[in-house]
Amino acid sequence: MHILGIDCGLSATGYAILRDGCVASNGIIKTDKDNSLASRINTIYLGIKEIVDREKPDLTVIESLFFGKNLKTLVSLAHARGVILLATHNTRIYEVTPAEVKKAVTGNGRASKQQVRYMVERLLNIPHGISEHIVDACACALWGQWKMKQS
Repeated sequence: MHILGIDCGLSATGYAILRDGCVASNGIIKTDKDNSLASRINTIYLGIKEIVDREKPDLTVIESLFFGKNLKTLVSLAHARGVILLATHNTRIYEVTPAEVKKAVTGNGRASKQQVRYMVERLLNIPHGISEHIVDACACALWGQWKMKQS
């Protein structure tokens, strides 16, 4: 099973492909903050679409939106998530809360970012110090792997 985990962000969108429990591919799609919103979400769309076309994931896992204090950030993130959902529409899609991902990876839905990083690095044997966006994408993909084992 090919699982695509995505850490959605307007400036940096991390992704990781798990294939048979191992990281097969990962990276970050970066956008230029000086570009228009339309240009930035187009960059994200094209990047995710290229990954989907190349890797052909069976399942996509993306964190659901949660409301923070900054409404402008929330709206920008919603735009990015929208094009990601569009680019992955031919895959099975799960939207999960950060707490669900943390619980699946660490056993604790209130785990710190450091605890999630520690477990992701150990479970997937990835190098220490990899980008937090990739770590979060790997954590989403691990949730998808766990979900498939439950089904």
